[in-house]
Amino acid sequence: MSRPTRSSHISEGRRRLRTRFSLVSWNGRRLVATAAALHVVLAVALFVAGRTKIVPTVIDQDGIMGSFAPDSYGYQRNAIQLAELLKSGKVADWATAGRPIHVKIIAIPFAIFGPLFGYGTLSAEPYNLLCYATVITLVLVMGREVGSRRVGLLAGAVVAVYPSFLLHTMQLLKDPLVVAASLAFVLGVTTWLTRTYSAKSAAIAAVLTMLITLLLFFARANLVIFFFATALLGLTLLVMRQLLERRYLLWNMILPLLILLAMAFPLYFLLPWSQTDERMKQFPADQIGPPKITASTALQVQSLIVRTTSAPKSPSTFAARLRRRADTLAKRVGSRRLGFAAAYPDAGSLLDSDRDFKSVNDLLTYIPRAMEIGLWAPFPNSWISAGRRVGNAGKLLASGETFFIYLCQVLAVWAVMREPRRLALWFLLAIATWGVTALAFVVPDVGALYRLRYAFWVMVMVMAMTVVDKLLASVVERRRMRQQYLGRRSLQIS
Repeated sequence: MSRPTRSSHISEGRRRLRTRFSLVSWNGRRLVATAAALHVVLAVALFVAGRTKIVPTVIDQDGIMGSFAPDSYGYQRNAIQLAELLKSGKVADWATAGRPIHVKIIAIPFAIFGPLFGYGTLSAEPYNLLCYATVITLVLVMGREVGSRRVGLLAGAVVAVYPSFLLHTMQLLKDPLVVAASLAFVLGVTTWLTRTYSAKSAAIAAVLTMLITLLLFFARANLVIFFFATALLGLTLLVMRQLLERRYLLWNMILPLLILLAMAFPLYFLLPWSQTDERMKQFPADQIGPPKITASTALQVQSLIVRTTSAPKSPSTFAARLRRRADTLAKRVGSRRLGFAAAYPDAGSLLDSDRDFKSVNDLLTYIPRAMEIGLWAPFPNSWISAGRRVGNAGKLLASGETFFIYLCQVLAVWAVMREPRRLALWFLLAIATWGVTALAFVVPDVGALYRLRYAFWVMVMVMAMTVVDKLLASVVERRRMRQQYLGRRSLQIS
């Protein structure tokens, strides 16, 4: 009998390593397909749980989790109305109805599947599944852009099974659509820092980015301000990239200029200083009757204003005019913050709900606190207490996810420190930090803030997986060397 050769031992060791770490050999299509199948199975299980009334206090007969996503009820009513229009052939009325864009989309599967499954989460599964699969696909591509294919697969797998995000994508919410559009926009800007565009590819990217911007405008108009600043930051880092690489990237530069120019027009009308003869009306001290703001529209509600009897004298200097406009912006932020607090009077998770902003100094002094809340709320001292709406199980889930996000934040900072010249990593870190901080200025309720941060947490997870990928690669390499050593030892002994 012939003895095994050295090469056979090494090949056997590598085969075992490939089997042991088979996750990294997956491709993106298989991951997206598996995640989509998981989503459909859970949607059916949610529907069955609702119809059989297994936990009626948590899941109603339509599969809606009222304590988890109360906004779904308002969207459900609106979607049913639009579905009736579609079934009666009034397509024009459906298209021109003053309803959120995601409600119009949900109305389509409602009209098709409503007679079979009712107007609940299972009938809305085509919309939810599309948004969910799109998010996973975008995470795969984003991971590949800032790291490698394995980074994208790792990040995609983590996002696919992230519990609260998975549950939210099975309700009747706007969030999945906004998360998908936000990630698509950020991914487009990231490619400015990772790719070299030609004229053709730049034209295609510009059209896609403008379409995404248009979708964001219809979904949440106020996000245009944030993404204008995102594009501006991307342009700044692109200039730094050209300085570091000592070359001029013509089409990479033209692309952000076109995007910024296209966003500048709607941005002007969204900024508060386009109404210089009006002052902000504080909410809710001078509002008569119950609050008119609902949780689903709190981020989009227009600031309440009252015209003064005599217009104030216009400032004479540029600095004075700039200061006045900055103060106007601060008052708008304060008005929305107080309005959001009034929309959740019994939330039990309000932080600094009475904090108001009357000047730009108030905004600047609140930045450290807003960053603290945006990055780390809910804080560890509240993890062991029961949630008023979600109960013990929901609070335990939120605590575990928050701890996981803490770990991802540490790994994200580590990723930037390890590769300081990777501008794409700096870009994602800056956008994630700035995004959650900006949300904390407007949203004092931790429960609402929790799900509004999903898009930014996905960016943090992608960055964290670049470090996890390196760690896994080092483990595989050490085991490979150990297998080689054992193979040589076996040859020597034999």
